Amino acid sequence: MKSRILVVGFVLSIVLISLIGIYTLNINQKIIKLFEDEDRYFKDIATAATELSSYAKRAEGHLLLYLVLHRQSDKDKFPRRMASLQERVLILDQKIQNHEARTILDNIKANSAEVVTAGNALIAYHDQSMGDSGAFKLGQYRDEVFRLHDNFSAIRKYGVELATLEIDLEHKLKLEVSENAASLQFYMLIMISLTSLFALFLGYVLIKMINSLNSEVSNRIKSENIIKSERNRLEDALERVKILSGLLPICAECKNIRDDKGYWNQIESYIRNHSEAEFSHSICPSCLKKLYPEYYKDKE
Repeated sequence: MKSRILVVGFVLSIVLISLIGIYTLNINQKIIKLFEDEDRYFKDIATAATELSSYAKRAEGHLLLYLVLHRQSDKDKFPRRMASLQERVLILDQKIQNHEARTILDNIKANSAEVVTAGNALIAYHDQSMGDSGAFKLGQYRDEVFRLHDNFSAIRKYGVELATLEIDLEHKLKLEVSENAASLQFYMLIMISLTSLFALFLGYVLIKMINSLNSEVSNRIKSENIIKSERNRLEDALERVKILSGLLPICAECKNIRDDKGYWNQIESYIRNHSEAEFSHSICPSCLKKLYPEYYKDKE
């Protein structure tokens, strides 16, 4: 039961390491994609804000040139430049999310609307005056021209502020993401290290348990082999040893013994056949005295 729990723990730790690795790779891919998306996002805003300032300057130039030089090409280019400016405003309106940036964008929208109204009004005054007298006195509209210039200047200034703000926001966001990524990497490294150490510990314990079991099995096999060897040795010894037991019918006179088949055998023959004993003939003192009295006397 204990070994099963250790095996399950070891497998789970390996699975956990794999999941942490996959999660880390996934987070890394998300961070890379976030950097790419945010880089493209801020780049689009900065580009639109910069182009917006450029179109405002060019629209003002074409308008003033038309009022002074009366060239039709400048009159035609003014609304086109303003249309391009409005397109950049629309792009910014769709992308900008920061509150401070949206406040700047609202100021750009307000000044753009005033530019369109004031610019078209000056063009109308110019065309009417040129039609009536063949001349247009720009000095009569000095205040309108200065207000229009202030509006254009405000658009350019807010465009630069917006681009600068978005660049700063991009830098802060990338710095924050980098710090978070570094922290995440640090904690992931700690988790992987701890999980790996735990897996190594479980593996070490499992190896010790396996070695202990192998040693126990080996000792058990060795003991069984010893017991089996001893049993075989005893069985062999028992097979070699013939034991005389029970009641032996023996003749009271000649001392012959009757075997289980009914035959009478000399006592030495019976013992030799039923044991591993061998006989060496000799004579006891009583028989020596009875049979060979003269030798018995000499021996005394």
